[in-house]
Amino acid sequence: MPLDHLMDSTRSSGIIPNGIHAGLMNSMEQPDGHADHIGNLYRARTVEVHETTALQFGFSPSDAHYLAHVGLPAWPAPDLWFHSPAMLAPDYIRLGEDRDEREIFYDPSTSIVYCQRDVNGSVAPRIVCTGIVALGAILAAYASMIDQAMNACGRRVVIENNIPDHLIDAFEQAVTRIDPSAVGCGHFWQREMERLRSHLPE
Repeated sequence: MPLDHLMDSTRSSGIIPNGIHAGLMNSMEQPDGHADHIGNLYRARTVEVHETTALQFGFSPSDAHYLAHVGLPAWPAPDLWFHSPAMLAPDYIRLGEDRDEREIFYDPSTSIVYCQRDVNGSVAPRIVCTGIVALGAILAAYASMIDQAMNACGRRVVIENNIPDHLIDAFEQAVTRIDPSAVGCGHFWQREMERLRSHLPE
């Protein structure tokens, strides 16, 4: 299923708000075949949760609906992993881990997704984005950026941290359209874009 068809179907069903849909689709200006690749990633490797279960966890109605009908990619990039949600505390639903094995989690009281600053959780976490719906759209844009970079520059481009700047810029623009709060100073995606633009090898 091509990604534009996937996102159109979820928008028409009310899962993805129009603003998020527009932000994501504007980031998908890519050669033929790339959207199919990302669409296949979402179809074949997703973490889905029954809507009733997600509501019982404490996900907002829109986020619960998204998890049940679209889901999050289990492995959207070489350094991000998502799995079945786990309620570890009333304000802490674990969703996955980042490149440094820091937990990514959802706070049901605010619908904000966070990432721990260290593996022990001893420092205040960084904001990732507002809600699961925005997270799914940002992850699709992130996966698209990596896919385009590998097709243009080879598979080692991610390991060597050499993604072209114009693709990073396009990703930043997509994130800003999807969820402006996600690129705030010191937030997760802002720090990730700083890392990508440094072009320092892993």
